[in-house]
Amino acid sequence: MKVSRFLFWCSMVPVLSAAWVLPAQAQSVVVNEFRNATPDVVELLVITGDLNMQGMIVKDYSSSGVADNGGAYTFTTDSLWAALPAGTLIVLRKDTSAADVTVGGGDYNLDVGLQNTTYFTAG
Repeated sequence: MKVSRFLFWCSMVPVLSAAWVLPAQAQSVVVNEFRNATPDVVELLVITGDLNMQGMIVKDYSSSGVADNGGAYTFTTDSLWAALPAGTLIVLRKDTSAADVTVGGGDYNLDVGLQNTTYFTAG
């Protein structure tokens, strides 16, 4: 009897383990590069096609990664952020620029200042 219970529980381990496995989820956008320059520059690479980045937040932490120094920027509801194709490279600068704000055709590059209030809100 004890042997049969032991075998029963051993046979259930794969079934029970499979029940608690969560599906893997890929990131929709990743930091491709960061340059501590004047102005600071962050490159984001869009991984998921037709990505809606409206409402996403880019946040600045201290150099040690311990303290939160504020510096949050939220992507606005501008149509630019509504459906970005996979492979889009977004260059974010800590200024008010809008050097390249068109996506389409063979152009998958954006270059936008985080302090440009058309595309970001601070806070």
